Amino acid sequence: AEERKAREAEANRLAAKRADDAKRRGEEAQRWQREERRMREEEERRRREQEEAKAMHREALAAAALGRNPHTPPPHVGVHQGGGGAPPPGGGVTDRDALGGGGFEAVSPEYERLQRQR
Repeated sequence: AEERKAREAEANRLAAKRADDAKRRGEEAQRWQREERRMREEEERRRREQEEAKAMHREALAAAALGRNPHTPPPHVGVHQGGGGAPPPGGGVTDRDALGGGGFEAVSPEYERLQRQR
């Protein structure tokens, strides 16, 4: 009877230990899943930010190609209306020449309206 009681106690102890281990493994698995999800979200966020930065860079390049600083208003706002004047010393190419004539101002309806007012 004593021996059987001892065996049962041992069996119960082992069963409890197994249950504890299983519970701990389950919690660990959940922790891993949470960690993985956090990492994935972090990665996704980083990728999105990179895409936005690339898009902004592309816009800035496009604006630069049009001869504009992206932080200034478009050229027809407060257009500078000085005369052509003498060519630069050494006969260099002016921005206006590089843009092919008057650049933005020549085609801007706002510019034409301003010209008619004068």
